[in-house]
Amino acid sequence: MIKSLVDIYRYCEGDITQIENFDKAVNDRSDLYSISNWVCHHRLETHNLDGSKRDIQQSRDDLKALDLYYHRPPSELIFLTREEHNRIHTQGRRLSKVQVEYMTKRTQKPVRCIETDMVFNSVKEAAEWANVGISTMSAHLTKKKSGGKTVGEYGYHFEYALNKEELKDLRENIHYVKQYYERSDGLIKSAFEWKELGFMQTGICRSIQINKSYKGYTWKAKSYE
Repeated sequence: MIKSLVDIYRYCEGDITQIENFDKAVNDRSDLYSISNWVCHHRLETHNLDGSKRDIQQSRDDLKALDLYYHRPPSELIFLTREEHNRIHTQGRRLSKVQVEYMTKRTQKPVRCIETDMVFNSVKEAAEWANVGISTMSAHLTKKKSGGKTVGEYGYHFEYALNKEELKDLRENIHYVKQYYERSDGLIKSAFEWKELGFMQTGICRSIQINKSYKGYTWKAKSYE
């Protein structure tokens, strides 16, 4: 069941009832207590206009940079259940070595127990030590969700051992390793690596869209390693 159609009107320019699976989504009563069991998926993230599957997926930021995210025709959108949406984004997806490295870092952020000053290598280690589930520990570390409550039978508090700026930088790195681009001189790097050299992903995407140079180079999107 869809809780609100406000965002759908931002995505779709035209009759939203023409979006595939619209009736199924709005009439679904299988889970009345979930925020939403259905997701409005942009087909261009995972497929080409002819319906063929992309070799490389485009992120939300990629589509925004190409001006293909908001006010799209109904034919470019489809309602999927959350399970279907997760599957379509992960099935057959290949990860580069750089991406695996950053994904590993993201799931292994060090955690500190405030009362004992013990530092654990990951959320999983902290959860095992406190004898709670990983999801419980993750929710506790997100202060807005935990409300400052203790976790575990001994009533300890935990926090990430990295500061906010380090965490922000880490999360940004995760996003920018999703896509690879080839510069007109033949050099191929991930979007994150290009960013480190001063070439922003939004600028590269715009260059590809309008077929003009960006910072003196033309660009092509490339597959994962």
